Amino acid sequence: MSTKKRISLPGLNARAAIIIPALLFALSACGSYKTVRITGNDGRLREIHFVEKGVVTSRIVLEYDSTGRLAKASKLASPAGETLITRTFSYDQAGRLRIQSHRAREIRNGSPIDDAWVESFFYGNGGDLVRTETSFKSSHSIARNRTPLVITRFSYIDGSTVKILVDGTVFRREVSLAYRGKGLSSVEMVFLSPVKSKRRLEPERHLLFTMNGDRPSRAEDRLAGTTIKSRDEARRLFTDHGLDALIKTPGYAASIQDLPGRLAEIWGPK
Repeated sequence: MSTKKRISLPGLNARAAIIIPALLFALSACGSYKTVRITGNDGRLREIHFVEKGVVTSRIVLEYDSTGRLAKASKLASPAGETLITRTFSYDQAGRLRIQSHRAREIRNGSPIDDAWVESFFYGNGGDLVRTETSFKSSHSIARNRTPLVITRFSYIDGSTVKILVDGTVFRREVSLAYRGKGLSSVEMVFLSPVKSKRRLEPERHLLFTMNGDRPSRAEDRLAGTTIKSRDEARRLFTDHGLDALIKTPGYAASIQDLPGRLAEIWGPK
């Protein structure tokens, strides 16, 4: 059940609705937080506030194009209002996500560091996402990802993603997904890099995750011959290798109406 109330907000011509879903309470490392959604008179979500201990710690501001599609999202720090992340979106003639551009800034050792990249989306004849190309635009992004360009390919059986191949030239990630009914049962990842030879890629990590819904419950390290029974450790490995975001990419591209909610999940407190 959710509760609703209306307040006046600067910058809006009419009264806006604040919707605080009771189910959007979660625990972060610093304690519990609430997600507050602010909707304009046109029914579009305009802002998402993250509230911890009664204080707004950050917020997402959303802008739309003339057709009502999300055109720009910015994450701002509160109360100063400094822009932390900006992401813009453009669409193809079929209304599908075509390009997203991302820029984030953080201060490290007293110096600003930019994380900047542009991701392009390509679709097959049936409308499924078949490929993305991510071009990293800052020295920090290139160094962190070990390459200026990553090409990711998706394969499907009966509408479900079964293979994901990530090619970064100097590394490759091969991901296989297995299902039990409509839910994921396992995710297998082989990460290849020039471990011993500079001329060819060799397996550096080989992990098999047993899934409980969209989250891993345990993991096997096939190269080390060990089993990771800790759910928290399995989830950390899953996230560290970017598998959570990677698996969600087709859904992210397909459901443009859900982009604000997906950004709230990505940019919200962890």
